[in-house]
Amino acid sequence: MLQKVRETINENGLITKRDNIVVGVSGGPDSICLLHVLKSFQKEYELTLHVAHLNHMFRGAEAEKDAEFVYSLAREWGLPVTVRKADVPDMVKKERRSPQEVARRERYRFLWKVARSIGARKVAVGHHADDQAETVLMNFLRGSGLDGLKGMLPMQDGLIRPLLNISREDIEVYCSENKLTYREDASNKKTVYQRNKIRLQLIPLLEKEYNPGLRKNICKMANILKDEEAYLDKQTSLVWEKIVRENSTHNVLLGVKKFLSLPLSLQRRLLRRAYASLTAHDSLSYDHVEKVRLMAQSQKPYQKVHLPGKVVAICERGSLRFFLNVDNYSKSQSTQSIKLDIPGCTYVPFLKLFLKTEIIDIDHIKEINDLSKYKEKAYLDYHSLKLPLTVRTRHPGDRFQPLGLKGTKKIKDFLIDLKVPREERNRIPLVISGDEIAWLAGYRISHRFRVTSETKKVLVLTMSKYSPENLNHKS
Repeated sequence: MLQKVRETINENGLITKRDNIVVGVSGGPDSICLLHVLKSFQKEYELTLHVAHLNHMFRGAEAEKDAEFVYSLAREWGLPVTVRKADVPDMVKKERRSPQEVARRERYRFLWKVARSIGARKVAVGHHADDQAETVLMNFLRGSGLDGLKGMLPMQDGLIRPLLNISREDIEVYCSENKLTYREDASNKKTVYQRNKIRLQLIPLLEKEYNPGLRKNICKMANILKDEEAYLDKQTSLVWEKIVRENSTHNVLLGVKKFLSLPLSLQRRLLRRAYASLTAHDSLSYDHVEKVRLMAQSQKPYQKVHLPGKVVAICERGSLRFFLNVDNYSKSQSTQSIKLDIPGCTYVPFLKLFLKTEIIDIDHIKEINDLSKYKEKAYLDYHSLKLPLTVRTRHPGDRFQPLGLKGTKKIKDFLIDLKVPREERNRIPLVISGDEIAWLAGYRISHRFRVTSETKKVLVLTMSKYSPENLNHKS
């Protein structure tokens, strides 16, 4: 099995010599096998390994024992380890999202936070061939396109899956042969979760009645579709650059004439990409895509299609526009305020975006006069700020001093002057220092907090739809 994993690593460039890798370890057989395999390769690849475990606080005392087991094992094997808790059940209640979705998000946030803290550029997880087959079947049952049917990738923006070509059976045999102990999660046997039903009921039935090599064949198919999807995604990106007239955190504008001239497959992909650019974590169903596409095809002005996640698509003046609908925007959400981790990465759930903060010396900045040209970044004089910083949306009567102006101006008037659509204005993040607005994110910083020749340290803020713990990482 080690040779098979080595082939996966080398064929996909998962690991290079002297890599610093965070290994996500839950305590189950998959992650224990992964850790043991990577430890076996430690001298060969000159690896630095760091174990990371997150207690999602779903299973009480059992979860605590899992954390203790991982911590003890890491210390026994002479590896550094970080163990943390995240109150996922409480987050699920507040955000009204599925437990699996929130747990997954928090797990990856945690793993990348650990990676950033130790200077690692890669995170390894224990997904294997059976997980791949289950993922593809789940996506198939949801009616997914190629993006879902290609399954998980061996490497995606620093996230690596060395065991992706290894079956669960082979993992269990490996653990037995190497006398590796592990923890069993009783929830994996409960068929209330769809993935468990697919694993415990659907796949065994299909293998018994139709094809005993089902899992292997699904993985082969996923590998073929992965390459097909990569090609089409590249073509979509090329077209996206030509057809998109405007693209911000809250608004995407496509030219209808150019859009309708494209092949049908690219039209659908562009619509899904436009939607995903506003929601980041959500996917758009075939029926919703077709409603928007047919609306654009009819070219009747001022038609609207309401989409999940408070997104609206509208045809107007030769354009197809996607925007976040503030008419249904919750007042309770608009009054929320989130404290920013400095330095660190903070998720703002009511805006579905991340804000990353870092402190750098002024000596590392070459052109002070160019710092205001970035929409997704802000450079502020660190010592002029009053900590902690918070982020919220605008309140009635909010004022600030835009960079370059002597006096203050109402946020409302400032945005009207910039011709920012009304539906966008209540979704713009405001970074607050004390009781002052330091950054109208995406538009202008406050003159009071600008970087000057007297500045010694700079606070850099980065706004992203995806986790800026690894800015290219989208999981």
